[in-house]
Amino acid sequence: MKENSYFIEKLSEVMGNYTGVRNLLREIMQHIIKEEDALGVFIYRKLKDKIILWEKKGKVDLPVSFKSEDEINFPNCFTKKLFSFKKEDAIFGIIKNEINNKIFDYIPLIEIVYQSITFNEKVQELLIKDDLTELSNSRYFHLMMKKYVSNKKFHPITCIFLDLDNFKEINELYGHIIGGKTLKEVGKRLNLLFENFPGAVLTRYGGDEFTILLPNVSLDEGRAIAIMVKENFETSSFQVSSHKFFITASFGVATFPTSTKNPDKLLTLADKSMFKVKESGKNNVGVAYSEDNF
Repeated sequence: MKENSYFIEKLSEVMGNYTGVRNLLREIMQHIIKEEDALGVFIYRKLKDKIILWEKKGKVDLPVSFKSEDEINFPNCFTKKLFSFKKEDAIFGIIKNEINNKIFDYIPLIEIVYQSITFNEKVQELLIKDDLTELSNSRYFHLMMKKYVSNKKFHPITCIFLDLDNFKEINELYGHIIGGKTLKEVGKRLNLLFENFPGAVLTRYGGDEFTILLPNVSLDEGRAIAIMVKENFETSSFQVSSHKFFITASFGVATFPTSTKNPDKLLTLADKSMFKVKESGKNNVGVAYSEDNF
């Protein structure tokens, strides 16, 4: 298609830019509708579904803004053919004689757009993931905190701050490689404990410090959950290479708006509660009932 070079040039300007790619796909969609190219629409839908899935997983903080399929007026001459394709058909594997040959002009463009989306997805993961434990990082913690605070349907919001006890000894006795693997095993354990907990944000905040952000959880519920994690750690060993550790942790719990009306202080209160536990013997759960405790 003669517009191919125009779209490719425009794509080069938005490569790696989520919003730019999304808007460019919308522009391509409008062109496809005018041309009545069935394969183009089919591929576009695949890309659109990928973006929407991306948004629903929370990898970007943007609303789903595509119109639903019912609102898009696809030409009737090929709508039926589109729905005849099976879901498992490869994006670039549609039988050639099922479509007009001119549609294959779209293939180079669609490949580039798809690569751009994939590249952007990887960039987003790097920005929000801790590369050692594969939990989220502090940046994502604060993004999700902002999201939960802004919508009352997520209130109350509980933050659990935990710091591993005597982790320095593991590094000193077994080396930093084993220490790193230990942190990775802690991340796996937290993922396992919270795999069915809706909305839980598990973060390696830094070093051997971890946070658990829980929407729709009260202060008392948060304390009970922290005790559950504490007991799991102290009773179930961690297998790290050829070593077996029983690891304990100190926990601090704070809840918005119970502990504080200021969401910016939530993490600090949980951290301070944890630090009090460290000072008083470790391997326990501290609770910030109010800012007056500190």
